[in-house]
Amino acid sequence: MNIDQLRTFCTVAQTLSFTEAAKILTISQPAVSRQISTLESEIGARLFERTNNALILTKAGALLFEELPGKLSDLDKLFFNTHLVNIGKIRRIKIGVLCDQYPDPLFLNVCQSMRMDDYYVRIQQYTFHDFENALLQRDIDVAVSICWTPNIFRGCPRFIYRKESLCLAVNTQFAPEIPSGTDRESLEKFSALRPTIIPGPHCFPKWQYKEIARIISRFWDEIIEEDLDVIVPMVQFGIGSALVNENHILVNSPEILFQKIDFLDPVDKGIFWLEENPSDAVKDFVHRFEFF
Repeated sequence: MNIDQLRTFCTVAQTLSFTEAAKILTISQPAVSRQISTLESEIGARLFERTNNALILTKAGALLFEELPGKLSDLDKLFFNTHLVNIGKIRRIKIGVLCDQYPDPLFLNVCQSMRMDDYYVRIQQYTFHDFENALLQRDIDVAVSICWTPNIFRGCPRFIYRKESLCLAVNTQFAPEIPSGTDRESLEKFSALRPTIIPGPHCFPKWQYKEIARIISRFWDEIIEEDLDVIVPMVQFGIGSALVNENHILVNSPEILFQKIDFLDPVDKGIFWLEENPSDAVKDFVHRFEFF
């Protein structure tokens, strides 16, 4: 019995098709059949039955499929941790960031310093909508995020390490004019000619809808609420401008002008974690932001 046979079994049990399993595993169908047959012989139980040209799990197969995927996942983690120790990375931290944000210099310096100190640093990107669950379900150890609402991450412990101005992102190649000022009246006039786009409440977790809508109501008229994946191309192709924080990914485009909005308060950017007594890796991560 080997781990390939067990992975093959899980794939067949999930798809209930030798053909589909072979495609997913990028091996031939006969190879899938041989691995299942060998596994059944070694276990001493039939795992699948064919009924009316359909493949179904036997009771023994259902029991194995109920238990095996989690154990394989644990085994993968064990193998990976063994690999990290072998290459000298004896500590690890998983960091979540927003997918539309350009990393600030302090964040990059901290991650680089941890890698130099034998940490395995994994950075995963999320949308506003998925970010909170990633932390609450412990898919990540810490979240690094701007704070659109004060109660982001449901009041988790946090360390605020910077403030970012809210800016109007304008494509200078297409805009008929640039706002003469960043007061409310100038922005309303500009947005009447070229709509200003912001993430709508639906881009955030449902329980934040009311708070996000309240914040949006404080902005000037002519604001359009859109999906996150629409904002960047609409600005890049000159269809509209966008209200974003100063480290939004649009800042990387040389033709995009970022004008700070004076009458809107800057937004906090911070580190969030779950426990009041965080792990040593999380404590070290936060401390480095304080140190740098």
